[in-house]
Formats: sequence, structure tokens, C-alpha cells
Amino acid sequence: GDVAINEANFPDEAFRNYIKTSFDKDSNDTLSAAEIAKVTFINVSRQADISDLTGIDKFSNLTTLYCYSTGISSLDVSNNDKLKTLWCYSNKKLETLNVNGASALTDLQCGTTVITSLDVSTNDKLATLDCGTTGISSLDVSNNANLTYLKCSGNSLAYLNLGTNTGLTVYMPTPTTTMSLEVTEDTFNITDKIAGIDKSMVSITSGEAYDSSTGVVSNYTAGTPIVYEYDCGTAKDGKKTLTVTVNLTGYGDVAINEANFPDEAFRNY
Repeated sequence: GDVAINEANFPDEAFRNYIKTSFDKDSNDTLSAAEIAKVTFINVSRQADISDLTGIDKFSNLTTLYCYSTGISSLDVSNNDKLKTLWCYSNKKLETLNVNGASALTDLQCGTTVITSLDVSTNDKLATLDCGTTGISSLDVSNNANLTYLKCSGNSLAYLNLGTNTGLTVYMPTPTTTMSLEVTEDTFNITDKIAGIDKSMVSITSGEAYDSSTGVVSNYTAGTPIVYEYDCGTAKDGKKTLTVTVNLTGYGDVAINEANFPDEAFRNY
């Protein structure tokens, strides 16, 4: 059960030095099983020289991890099944976050990062979630029945699924968000273009025809945005709706090539 404090187990030198200083009590460059068992709290916040937390999975009794305002670009706590609190916000380089398997997690704060997706479907104890001002384009917390606080403002979401949670306080995205979809024909299925979206919760308000039973969008005009409302579900203060403006790209565009403009001089013009 011993773990050597070396580059193989902890690749990041600054994190490795933190481990040595904080937990290697006998200064032998090795974490004994007993030393590992005592580690329940790690705080490397505001240490910009730390860019990699590989090795965090070695700490099987870890319950609290503070790593906000560092230089990390990815974080995987899927093997930390006793972790309850994770604060990794204000990491401007953080692109990927994996919390699947962190089954004890109750408090997750990952806002002001550049993560593009967030899956909390297995975190059924989650009570607090702040994922505001990130790069995520969709969020589903319908399985998080214990969630009482959700901040997802500052995101451009294609959809938000809350389920029915009358104990949830939610800070929604801006009333209208904007996104782009690339299409090549005059019809498309919304479930093909937006993974995970519930077609029955979509109500198109302008721009084209929509069949909620199939998810097919048709009869739109090139250059004309589509606007739809999404039924997000019910929170503490009632039903929530998201309005999304979709700009279509690709359809109706004209390639500047010999087929469309045979004359080279005119084509160059």
C-alpha cells in the first residue's frame, strides 16, 4: 500500500513537492499506507505553478479538495469515492472534469472554467452545484434529487433539464441564449444536432415548422434564425423555461468555386 513520491505517481513537480511537505511525515519520499489513510483534506488553491493533479486518486480517504485558481487543464476524481467537497472554480485552463464515481460528492463548484461538458448523473448526493460561466452547452440535473442550489448563469445552454425539484433554488442562464448549428439541407432532426435534448420539451416559436413527436425541423429559410423555448422543469419558485436562438450555418451558403462562378476573373472579383 506504499506509494513512492516520484514523477511516475505525481508527474507535476509542484504538486509532488506539496505532497512531500504536507504528508510525508518521515521524509523518506514514500507515502506509507498509514500516511495515506490520514489524508482527508488537500488544499492547493492559488498555486498557479500546479498544472496537473495526477495522483489524486491515491488518496482513498480524501473528503475535501480545494484546487481553485491553479494552472490545471483537466481533473479526474472518479476514483475518489469518499470525496464530498470539490472546489475547482476559477481555473481558466480547466477544460475537462470527471466526477463520475465520486459518489459521496455533495458540493461541486466548477464555475469560471472552460469545461465544455458536465455529467453529474451519478452524483446522487449532490446538494450544491455552481457551474456558472463555463463552456458547457447543456446540463441535466433531473437525477439529482438532493440538489438544493444550482448556479448555471453565464452559460449559453441549448437545454437544461431540472426534472421536478421543488426544493431547488436555481440561477438560470440569461433569458435568451444563442447558439449555431451547421446544416446542409432544409430539414434536420434536433436530436441529431443537439445530443441529449428531449424533443418533447422543445417548442419552436419562430423560424420554421417543428414536429415534437419526431424532432424534425423543416421549412426554415437560410439566414433566418430559429427560436425555441425549452421546458426545463420545475424548481422551488415554479416552472423554468429557456429561450434559445439558433443561427443556422451552411445551408444556403454558396461556394466561390468554378462550378458556381466559371469565369476566373469574376470569381476573383
